[in-house]
Amino acid sequence: MTMGFATRFANRFRNTKLHYIVCRFLEKFDMEGFTLSYAQCGEDLIIKTIFGKDKRDGFYVDIGCNNPIQKSNTFKLYLKGWRGICVDGNAGLVKRFRRIRRRDTCLCEIVSNDVRDVVFYQDDQNHELSSVDAAVGVGLKSAGAHVREVRMRSTTLARILEAHGGGLAIDLLCVDVEDHDLEVLKGNDFGKYRPRIICVESYGSLQELKSSELDIFLRDKGYELLVFSKPNIFYQDGRVG
Repeated sequence: MTMGFATRFANRFRNTKLHYIVCRFLEKFDMEGFTLSYAQCGEDLIIKTIFGKDKRDGFYVDIGCNNPIQKSNTFKLYLKGWRGICVDGNAGLVKRFRRIRRRDTCLCEIVSNDVRDVVFYQDDQNHELSSVDAAVGVGLKSAGAHVREVRMRSTTLARILEAHGGGLAIDLLCVDVEDHDLEVLKGNDFGKYRPRIICVESYGSLQELKSSELDIFLRDKGYELLVFSKPNIFYQDGRVG
């Protein structure tokens, strides 16, 4: 009974303005031994190590951003003063983002390698599992998930950066779109927009990664593997520094 109440309270509390205020307060005490992570598997702490804890003026692009606080790779950066572009296909999540993270540009878009009509398989219970990948959609529906087929028109990362990037250098690009990550990256113009660090979802082993289309694509674009930490990998721009 108590556990059920606690779970209901936590679910109502998460990703609200009150949650934001509490996190903002606690972040003021951020130091060794008192460091909080808001990401799924500590990705924001890896990012903090890469950029340094004192960098407060960065710019990120978060594709498949999901929630503004819970499981967010970029929320810790936002608390430090960073801002960026956050994109998700779920209109409800984007509305939540706009309430909590007002410095960010928050867009309801499907990002792919071209512009076309797509079906977004939106899981209304486990938001992070939503995808435009048909195989993922079939798997969700067969598992009895709360899935709706939402018809949308996709755009590309290059188009988003052209319209909303403001010519700023991109410190961090995060991509987490459930088996559609490579298509997102293929939709970028790396001759024009070169994120310093790319964090992308990958569930395979390190050995499998080295022979994957994703790794081959990014290395061809001049990126080098920096950190392997399932379920994410980090690449750095090999042309910088």
